[in-house]
Amino acid sequence: MLYDASPGIEGKVDIWHLEAGSTTVYLTAVAKSWRDAFGIEVELHVLGWADYLQRRNDRTLNGPFPLGWAMDYASAENFLTPLYGEGPGEENYGYLDDGLNTLMAAAASATTVGAGLELYTQAEQLILEDMPVIPITFGRTVGGYSERVADVSLDPYDRLDFTKVTISS
Repeated sequence: MLYDASPGIEGKVDIWHLEAGSTTVYLTAVAKSWRDAFGIEVELHVLGWADYLQRRNDRTLNGPFPLGWAMDYASAENFLTPLYGEGPGEENYGYLDDGLNTLMAAAASATTVGAGLELYTQAEQLILEDMPVIPITFGRTVGGYSERVADVSLDPYDRLDFTKVTISS
């Protein structure tokens, strides 16, 4: 196991989160899992929204914390720049890398969509090498099936595109 080969974790791990029911449920499960699997002490800290954002921005959260993100438009830029970029309102995860910022600036000023996408792909590779965040949950889409329904598709936001659905009798 990789954890056994690592230097381990000294002391307690503090997990910070918002006062939201489902967040408490899954982070309680994460804390229990870490205690059971790795033998580390884990403490959950619940904060209100304003305090949570202030502490995140001040970088005084001394342990893992969840932060969700949903795209505003279908582009790699809309995921990478707000979460990992440098500038006002950015750095949501607190990760800074000069090489990453250089690649993202070049991608933003690329003259074609393809050239920009290639540079954003390289930026993603830099992020993956350092792995500054650990995905814990993922969105999901619920679906169904009927022989009476055709042309069902999802938009880039994983929502059903009702304008394309056809129904037969």
